[in-house]
Amino acid sequence: MNYYIILGCGGTGGNLAPKLARFTSNEDSILLIDGDIVTENNLLRQPFQKHDLALNKAEALCKKINSVTQHTNCYYIDQYIDENTKWHTIITKDIIQKYSSIYFISCVDNHPARILFENVFKQSALQYKNWSDINHSYNSYKLVFIDSANEDTYGDIVVCNNLKVKLRSNYYPKIKTDNKGKKLNGVCEQIIAEGSLQQYTTNDNASNLILKIISDLKNIKLPAIVYFDTFNLKICHQ
Repeated sequence: MNYYIILGCGGTGGNLAPKLARFTSNEDSILLIDGDIVTENNLLRQPFQKHDLALNKAEALCKKINSVTQHTNCYYIDQYIDENTKWHTIITKDIIQKYSSIYFISCVDNHPARILFENVFKQSALQYKNWSDINHSYNSYKLVFIDSANEDTYGDIVVCNNLKVKLRSNYYPKIKTDNKGKKLNGVCEQIIAEGSLQQYTTNDNASNLILKIISDLKNIKLPAIVYFDTFNLKICHQ
């Protein structure tokens, strides 16, 4: 059994979640986290319909998954994450013990949220190591971190596990001081208004690659970063 936490239910996360639900079994669980609501601007690029307008994105997406895909173990948190988020009530010791692997999947569109989620992963990895040392058991793939980021037509996906932690902030240290964006995991409307439109195909491509990474994880040398270019059909690994 696996536990998947998807932070951000917009362009990439919104496309990923329904595919992931079809890919996984009913023994697996999916947790969607997003504090944003569905607006008219979201309908073209994200998997929502008019009847979803004014609903929370995580809630709307969760209901679709549980009703359409027959995946009944999808849950949601309709809040933005911040420094006060009580992660110990979200990633409990019982969850760590129950599931074979826990996937932290970051699909947010700003660096402050990424850094917070990175810190949650590092804390969880440390807690798991302390617990496994006591119980004399350690699974290198117990905790997996996947972080997707893209511009209009290209992007990259950072992947690591609890054995070898190398996160986006390790590849790009400058993001630690990038505080752009009022919301921690908000929408892309501000970016779009500034003329950097994220193409639907780019978000969809990112979601497909994340699914491929999950399905083929044991064959990927971690830590890794996967670069992709939507329209030039280039996928590079580092």
